[in-house]
Amino acid sequence: HTISVSAFLLIRSSDVASKFLETLKTTNADAIISPVLHYYESDGAYVLHGEFRRNLAGLRDFGAIADQFDPVGMHCLAFKTSILKEIGLKLPEHSLYTDTFYAFLPMLRIQTIYFLNKPVYVYFNGRNEQSTSKKSRIKHYQEFLEISKKIISFTISSELPAPTQSYLTAYATIIA
Repeated sequence: HTISVSAFLLIRSSDVASKFLETLKTTNADAIISPVLHYYESDGAYVLHGEFRRNLAGLRDFGAIADQFDPVGMHCLAFKTSILKEIGLKLPEHSLYTDTFYAFLPMLRIQTIYFLNKPVYVYFNGRNEQSTSKKSRIKHYQEFLEISKKIISFTISSELPAPTQSYLTAYATIIA
């Protein structure tokens, strides 16, 4: 099964890497979700984000459980390449907030999701030049508004099962 991995595998633990790669090879899920480890440069702290309830671990029907976990960002996601091709995912060029599209649009089509409760990505916070800095957010606010409008429009115009609609509405509310 071909999977598009949204994040470079930064955690070097052979156990974590092996489990993630084995899951990519063996699951028929449309998407894989795993938590992300945030590293804060200012104090050297690591904080786990996107952890879900243990009862969700493994393969699940997305429509049945979509309203049982918080929306996640692209660093927590890997999608089947066929899903990305099916939706014709085209990321906006010369824009910072393409990760929002990547994390949102495929969710309109997925049927199954696999929860892997081990982080496979480390996100570094606190560098002045990164796109999440205050200076960068101010500079690129117009791009953020455009992406947010598109996400909200997709959410409003899509006819989806109630749990999926709930998940996407929660996602749109968080980013908007």
